[in-house]
Amino acid sequence: MSVGRRRIKLLGILMMVNVFIYLIVEVSKSSSQEKNGKGEVIIPKEKFWKISDPPKAYWNREQEKLNRKYNPILNMLANQTGEAYGFSNISHLNYCEPDLRVTSVVSGFDSLPDRFKDFLLYLRCRNYSLLIDQPDKCAKKPFLLLAIKSLTSHFDRRQAIRESWGKETNVGNQTVVRVFLLGQTSPEDNHPDLSDMLKFESEKHQDILMWNYRDTFFNLSLKEVLFLRWVSTSCPNAEFVFKGDDDVFVNTHHILNHLNSLSKNKAKDLFIGDVIHNAGPHRDKKLKYYIPEVVYSGVYPPYAGGGGFLYSGHLALRLYNVTDQVLLYPIDDVYTGMCLQKLGLVPEKHKGFRTFDIEEKFRNNICSYVGTPCPSAPLQNPVLLNPVGSLVLSCPRCSHSLLPGLSLRVLLLRRSPVFPPLNPTLQSTSSEETNGKPSNTLNPPLTALARGLSFPPLFVFIILVVTTGTGLKGPGPELSTPALSSTLSPVLQLLTEGALAGEAGWPISFTVEVWTRTRGPTVTLLVDLQGQDEGESTWLRP
Repeated sequence: MSVGRRRIKLLGILMMVNVFIYLIVEVSKSSSQEKNGKGEVIIPKEKFWKISDPPKAYWNREQEKLNRKYNPILNMLANQTGEAYGFSNISHLNYCEPDLRVTSVVSGFDSLPDRFKDFLLYLRCRNYSLLIDQPDKCAKKPFLLLAIKSLTSHFDRRQAIRESWGKETNVGNQTVVRVFLLGQTSPEDNHPDLSDMLKFESEKHQDILMWNYRDTFFNLSLKEVLFLRWVSTSCPNAEFVFKGDDDVFVNTHHILNHLNSLSKNKAKDLFIGDVIHNAGPHRDKKLKYYIPEVVYSGVYPPYAGGGGFLYSGHLALRLYNVTDQVLLYPIDDVYTGMCLQKLGLVPEKHKGFRTFDIEEKFRNNICSYVGTPCPSAPLQNPVLLNPVGSLVLSCPRCSHSLLPGLSLRVLLLRRSPVFPPLNPTLQSTSSEETNGKPSNTLNPPLTALARGLSFPPLFVFIILVVTTGTGLKGPGPELSTPALSSTLSPVLQLLTEGALAGEAGWPISFTVEVWTRTRGPTVTLLVDLQGQDEGESTWLRP
């Protein structure tokens, strides 16, 4: 009996709920009809798809035409209305003759800087062929492809990258490969003819990609498109791509760690860097990134600025497919952001990327760059970017505890392979005798110490400054005693086995030069940038 009553009660509740829902729906309909007068269906007064007035800026106007070409509805409307503002019959991809019509349609064309004239005249040309190719670079599926933008004359930067963070390697079953992206440099841009040297470099290292276009700042977006084309045809199986400049420092070891920590969904459309939001074109003619109002108007989409960014190989293929729908833009980082916007993607900001250098409070801490476990070090960053030619950093006291009175400074160098290296020397001097300049006196104990640490080269220049309180007795002959060697040995062991070699996976080699200063002797460790086949150490002056 009780069971039947429960069922009746439950049915009654369900009926009441249904009646309540019905009343709410009817009241809503009645209210809507009252607001609309007779309850008629509202028809928009304006068309959802409509053709807007042409923008005044040339790039925006041409991009609007391109948008219309790839939007069948807008294209159909343009044909129906017979508007002259249709897409040009000239192909936006393959027309490589000067587009002289821009001289009449761009307001004030004759007064524009030459770089803008050249860019606009050849805006539609992308049909450039490879002069130097590496078709077998991705024969083995690479986990990480390092693509570095460079100029022909930057031999020193490329060599420095090869011997440091850009070294091709296998980590477990993951392969890291490297390519440098170049265009042609001509005498009209004040470049010497270095074709023979570049040919030799390419044959030796097998890592140069070179196209037959004019390599200028405004053509960097063209370089981006040509590289993405190469990826789609010659390296479509790359898992990830780091694309950067040849004047940055990258912690490749941390990149690999970061990539291995990603889930499949996160990695699929990965694009991280130092992302800039709500930026716009600079109007100051003195600035490198100046864009005239007649060329572009509006706000830039989010884009990754600075020396580089990291993205998935899957996204690289998608980016190439969408480049047909975006006109080239004078600033390559912005152009990539425009392509991402076409895909409906937003680049992700990552604190490991430093467009404007590392925070000032960490700038003099070597731990910030090599990832040593110092208490004062920032969080372990997947990528650290800094100018190769001017970076100075120091780590006076890490948790490893350097010897009292010793400070460590590291300077990243650039070196041209054109000039032969000097012979290694080890010098011990007195400030009274040489006024602070090195003499030719050799120091046998330090020579032996340097030769005992003969490893493959690392791209750094290391200075150990010995100040008061180390127990060493002044400059001169005292520096040749075993005390100096025993004092330096723990520090050198730290460098070879600790942060630099162990954390980043880069072996190092030293030559040692002793300088005298007013505050005490200085020991300079010059790290060889050019490894010899026989392992011979060479002395490199900055």
